[in-house]
Amino acid sequence: MPLQLTTPKSTGDLDLSALNNAYGEIKIIKQDIDVTNKVISLSIEYGNTVNDIWIQGILPPQEFKIRNMPAQYDLLEPPNEIVPAIAHYDILISQLPTDANISIYNNVAVALYQWLIDNGYFSGTIT
Repeated sequence: MPLQLTTPKSTGDLDLSALNNAYGEIKIIKQDIDVTNKVISLSIEYGNTVNDIWIQGILPPQEFKIRNMPAQYDLLEPPNEIVPAIAHYDILISQLPTDANISIYNNVAVALYQWLIDNGYFSGTIT
């Protein structure tokens, strides 16, 4: 289940085998959850789906960590305003569908892709 990117990632001259010298999708290739420390780690890779087959791009995987963020001081903005806490992990876990008719993989994959979109890392459509 890849994420179809709104704007494909250009490969320039690095990967001439890519469709139109660009990767049109990302795919989660690894995920790990640490319930003790409330951290979800995931790795994504760029690529394209051709004839229902995932073709991995040559760019190295990107790593993301989803965790609760405590309130903190913004030292760049006077007068040192407090940036409110964001419970990324807790919010994501609470939003997982509980419908037993949907596979756990699809529930988690959709939630993780949506988190990447909602937090501005990628723009696209979950396919």
